[in-house]
Amino acid sequence: MPNTISTLRTHRNLRSLLAITTLVAAVGVTSACELDSPFEGPGFSLSDGLTTDADGPFVAATTQLILTDTDGAQQSFDDHMAVLNEAIQNQPGLVGVAFGLPIFTDTGYRTLTVWETEEDMINWVISDAHLAAMEDFAQNDYGDSDSAVATWSIAAEEMPPTWDDARAHLEKDGRKVY
Repeated sequence: MPNTISTLRTHRNLRSLLAITTLVAAVGVTSACELDSPFEGPGFSLSDGLTTDADGPFVAATTQLILTDTDGAQQSFDDHMAVLNEAIQNQPGLVGVAFGLPIFTDTGYRTLTVWETEEDMINWVISDAHLAAMEDFAQNDYGDSDSAVATWSIAAEEMPPTWDDARAHLEKDGRKVY
């Protein structure tokens, strides 16, 4: 008799593959194992560049969240991301955001954000929606110990940051999240 959890994961992976195939036209692929959304937001557009009135330097932040291999972790992540994706777009001080989604790999989910000030970034981190996600993951042990976060200063002329920038900062200055 097949393992029910394995069967469900296989079906979820097949559904994910169909969704990914559909999305490839809308997002970039940075490697064979990751899809990335374009870096955009209320203070930055691909067509116009910086649109914020702030001069910079700005605060860039990146996270790498590696989920534990449980259905509960994935479901919790999906539920929180539905809320967080909507909430971040209206967060004061956000310049732009991009997301990296792993495909059949354990590299983890990635975020890349730029904020007008450090205070704006901290206000996001301690917002109700973000705190609820962090608390859920910590209390239920959904995050792998290799999950990490890094922040750095970025000048206006360096915008937008790249995923290579984010990876380099995680390697050099990344702090463990769990």
